[in-house]
Amino acid sequence: MMKQEGLLRWCFPAILLVGLTVLSSCKHDMDDYVKKPYNVTDEERVRYAEEKLGVTIDPNQDWILTSEYSVNITANANLSNISKVAVLDGNPYAGASCVLATATATSGKTVTLSFRAPTDSLLYAACLTNNGKCIARAFQPGQEQNVSFSIAPGAYDDNEAAARSVGEIDDMINPPTYKKFRIKDFFNFRNALLLNLPDKQNNTDKLTSDYGSKVQVAYNDFNFYELPLVFLGGLGKPNFETDNDNLGYVWTYSKEGEGFTNRFLLKDHFKNAFQPSYNKATNSYAVEGMYLMALDGAGKPVTQFGPQDIVYFRMYVGENPIDEYDGQRVKVFQMNGEVFVACEDGDDWDFNDRLFWFPYGTANIQPVKDPFGPIPSGPQVWTYAWEDRDFGDYDLNDCVIQVWENIHDKNLLDITLVALGATRELWLGFDNKNAQTYNDYLHVFEQELHSVLGIPVGKMANTENGTMTVSPVKVTIAKPAGFDFQKCSFILGAKVEQDMQGVYESDYYAIKIAQKGQDPHGIVIPGRWQWPKEKVCITNAYSKFADWAHDIKDPTSKNWYMYPVTNKVVNQ
Repeated sequence: MMKQEGLLRWCFPAILLVGLTVLSSCKHDMDDYVKKPYNVTDEERVRYAEEKLGVTIDPNQDWILTSEYSVNITANANLSNISKVAVLDGNPYAGASCVLATATATSGKTVTLSFRAPTDSLLYAACLTNNGKCIARAFQPGQEQNVSFSIAPGAYDDNEAAARSVGEIDDMINPPTYKKFRIKDFFNFRNALLLNLPDKQNNTDKLTSDYGSKVQVAYNDFNFYELPLVFLGGLGKPNFETDNDNLGYVWTYSKEGEGFTNRFLLKDHFKNAFQPSYNKATNSYAVEGMYLMALDGAGKPVTQFGPQDIVYFRMYVGENPIDEYDGQRVKVFQMNGEVFVACEDGDDWDFNDRLFWFPYGTANIQPVKDPFGPIPSGPQVWTYAWEDRDFGDYDLNDCVIQVWENIHDKNLLDITLVALGATRELWLGFDNKNAQTYNDYLHVFEQELHSVLGIPVGKMANTENGTMTVSPVKVTIAKPAGFDFQKCSFILGAKVEQDMQGVYESDYYAIKIAQKGQDPHGIVIPGRWQWPKEKVCITNAYSKFADWAHDIKDPTSKNWYMYPVTNKVVNQ
C-alpha cells in the first residue's frame, strides 16, 4: 500500500559536482549516490535528469501535452436521424479515430462539447446516427468556436484565395505518392489537349471555367475522396531536370478555417519529353501520376480529402513560387468532360508547358471507402508512464497504464496495467490531497502491481530486453470527482528497499505525475503510446523528447510521442 509521502534521500558526491558535463545520451542508473539526512529537492532531481537526458530542461516545462478546448457543433449534416455529435481525433475515413467528446443531438441542434486535445492539432467534428452512419469535417480547436456542416461548395472567391495562399512552403512531398494510371490512347488524348492550347499563343481566355486556379472536392454526403493527378508532359523548357519546375498547392479544409492552411510542393521531376510504356495485353499506356495530400488529425499527410477541402495550385522553380499573383500561372479547366491542370513557366501564357490530368474529374471521383462507416473506434486512450526512482534510468516504463472512459458509462474509467519495468513493490491509487496515510488513497487495484500481472516481485514484465511477457490486466472503477485526464490524480506508491529502511518517513513513497519545475518522473501521453524498452532512455527512444524538454515553446517538438525510434520501443 502507499503511505504518506516520503522522499528518497540521495545526493551527489562532491567529486561529481566538479567538472560536470552534459551528456548527449542517457547513461545507466547511477550507483555512486549516498544517503542524505534530509529530503531530496526538486532542483537535485532536475539536475540529475538533465545529465541523464543530455539537455537543459526548460524551467517553465509543465510536461502537459494537451490544452482544454470547447466547440459548438451544429448537427446539420446531410444525414437522416442524427443521434449524436462528436469530436474525433482524426479523419474517420483515413484510419482509426477516437472520440474526444460526444453528446446526444437531434438534427439541427447545436451542442457545446468540451475536451482536451494536443495543442495546435487538427480535429474532426462528426454527426453520427444509431445505425452506423457518420459524416465529419475538419476544424482547428481554438481557431473555430462554431462548426457547421452546411458550407456550400465553391464558397471561396478569387480575391480571398489570393490573399490566403502567400507564404512559405510548410511541407515538401518529395516524392509524392506515385501510381501508374492507364490511358487507352495516350498520344491522341494529349495531342487533342495541345491542339486546344496552341504553342506560343496567349491561351488565357480558353481556360475559363468554374475552377480557376482551385479545385474543390465534389460536394457529396459521404465526405472522403482521393485526388489523383497524372502527368501528361507538355511543351515547356526541354531540360526539366536542370530548370527544376515544380507544381505546388495550398490546402485548406474549409472557409471557416482561416487559421489552418498548409502548402505542399510536388517535386515531380518528370521530363516533358517522356514516353509512357505500352501494355499490349490491356491495349493501354502506363502513365505515372501522384496523389495530392491533405492532413489528418495528427497533422500527417494523407490522400483523403473531404467536401470542404480546397487546393490552390501554384508554379515553382525549385522551392520558390514564380507566379506574381496566385493562379496566374496555373489554371484548372474542363475539356470534353475531363478536368486538367495547365501550367505556365515562362511569359508567353500558352499554358501548355506542363499538363496534368485528373483521371476521373472532380465531379466523378469515387469514395475511398464505404460512405456509411466507419463509426469511430471508441473513447480516447491516455497512457501514463512512471520512473520509480529519484535517480533512475528514465526509460519511463517502470509502470505503464492505459486509461479511457468506459464506452457505456462516462462515469466509469477503464484502467489497464500494461507494463512493469520495476522490481520493487508498487501500488497504484488516486491522490487525495487531504490524505494522512496510505489508507486515505483510493486504490485502483486492490493488490500490489506485480501480483496484478501474476508475476513475482523482483521481476519485470512487457518491457522486453529479457523481461517477462504477460497479458495486460484491466479493471473498471468509478471516475473520481473532478478527474482530468491530463492533470490526473494518479499516484504511484513505491516501496523503500530493505537497505534504505529507517531513512524514510514511511516504508512507501509517493510518485505523482510531474509538475512544472520538476523532472519528468511521470508523464501523460494522449493515445496508445509505445513505451521505451528496458534500459532505453526516453531520449534514445524518442529523439524529439529532448527538444520538447528543453523548449516548451518549440511547436515542432510537441508531437514527439508520435515518432518512436525503430527497435527502441515496445510495439503493442
